[in-house]
Parts: sequence; structure tokens; C-alpha cells
Amino acid sequence: VKKFSMFFSIFAASLIPNIKRHCNITYFYPCSKNKISSIILYESLKIRIFVPLKIMTMKVLKFGGTSVGSPERIKNVSKLITNGDKKIVVLSAMSGTTNNLVEIADYYKKGNTDAASNLIGALEKKYAAVIEELLTTQACREKASALITVECNVVRSFANKPFSIQTEKMIRARGEIMSTNLIQLF
Repeated sequence: VKKFSMFFSIFAASLIPNIKRHCNITYFYPCSKNKISSIILYESLKIRIFVPLKIMTMKVLKFGGTSVGSPERIKNVSKLITNGDKKIVVLSAMSGTTNNLVEIADYYKKGNTDAASNLIGALEKKYAAVIEELLTTQACREKASALITVECNVVRSFANKPFSIQTEKMIRARGEIMSTNLIQLF
């Protein structure tokens, strides 16, 4: 309420000249479904202001790994998120990607960089096949391939560094970044 009060004081000050010095808002209360009323004390005069509230609704859509696990499913998700309504979209890594990244992190933890490197290569091939089927223009395919390569190189960069929980989290986060980039390019 405090932040809103400050905003409302500024709003009220813009309505009545020189009110900034003398404005003191006592309370707010809803007076109808889409308005709020406030009593403002202005040089000992009570002024009631009705302010229309813009009621905003925002959908939050969360898609799990299976929902974005194949090119066909990505196309379906894309139809749902591009219908014109405002929304927040949360995407998981493609099906199986998080498991692969956890396994890669485990290999790094054990010092088995060769096995980790092989698994990263397999992950790159998986994404290359998805890119080929999903994206229709060569420019988009090249951009997607470059983004996937960057993310895989980030994972590779942990090969000869001390392993920590932070390292594992950074490796695991690559899956969501890759799927988000693919869907954005689609």
C-alpha cells in the first residue's frame, strides 16, 4: 500500500496545482469492481478522488520437457504461445536434455572428461536433427546451430575446472536456454 500511496500522491499532485506540498492521503478503499476511492486532505479540505483501475490479467504458461520434446511438439507449443494474448511463457529443457546434462556434470565431478565430451557431442547431434526438422530457413538453422554450439561450449568449458554445486547448476541451466532459443527462432 505504501508504494501505491506514493504513486497515488504523485498522481493526485498532477491533478491539483501545488498539491504536492499539502497532499496527505489518508486511506484507500475499493468502491466498485474497477475503481478505487481515496480521501485526500488538501489544506484541510477533504477531496474524494475516484481512480479507475486497469485490471490486468496475465497468463503464465509452463511447458515441461515432454511438451517441447520434439519438433512436432514445439510447433504445437508455438501455436499456443503466439495467439496474440499477453502471457509469460516458461519452458523446460527438451525431453531427456536435463538428464544428459546431469550425467555430464556427474562425469565432470568424477574427472571423466572424455565421457562428458562424448555425451555433449551426442546432445549436439540431437539438437542438430531437431533444428533441421523444425526450422525452415537456412538463416534460422545457422543461427540456432550457433546458439546450440555456444551452449555446448559453455558446458565443455567446465572440463578442467574445479567442480562445485554452482558448476552443476550452470551446466543444468543450459537445457532451458537451448529450448528457449529454439522456440524463439521458430
